[in-house]
Amino acid sequence: GKSTLLNFLKEELEKEFKEKGIDFITYHFNPWMFSGQENLQREFLEGLLENLNVHFKDLKEVVEWADNALNYLRFVKIIPKYGKDTYEAIEELVRGPLFNSIKGLKEKVDRLLIEKRVRLLVFIDDLDRLAPNEVIEIFQLVKLNSNFKNTFFFLAYDKEVVESALEMRFGENSKRYLEKIVQVDYKVPEILPEIRMDIFFKELKDFFK
Repeated sequence: GKSTLLNFLKEELEKEFKEKGIDFITYHFNPWMFSGQENLQREFLEGLLENLNVHFKDLKEVVEWADNALNYLRFVKIIPKYGKDTYEAIEELVRGPLFNSIKGLKEKVDRLLIEKRVRLLVFIDDLDRLAPNEVIEIFQLVKLNSNFKNTFFFLAYDKEVVESALEMRFGENSKRYLEKIVQVDYKVPEILPEIRMDIFFKELKDFFK
């Protein structure tokens, strides 16, 4: 039911944006493929850059920058960490003039979304199927990237399972932590056809105004 609704949501938003002439990018991030917070953030940005590269394929300056950034992320990923000093020295060597850290890379992406007036829609499904520590990592990832401009995250999960996972780290504050990250919470009925899709999408469009 959750995955089906997420697909309905994607289709409706794409239709709405196309009708209004709003430029957008949809990005499906699969958290099952990665583990470890540092790696997770890098893989998220790598997938995002690949989407930007395809979307702006006609803009040479964007494609060249995205290619350089992807090469940086992929190279840094395979550098063996023999020691902090060695790792940082090699990383500094391959960063290049366009960005000087993952933070700098995020700032560049942020400026691109603003300048090109593009809305980024990020879809993450089946969080409740992850191990508890991986659930925490995903929400930390969302928190780290929630300051991107014109960006919306859509998460599908079993709330009880996710809250139980968050309790491992945040204890009785788990619900409060979740509420700070998730701005709009919509509960899916057990039988999907019972959802009033017209009401749901009206509420969603009101949120985007």
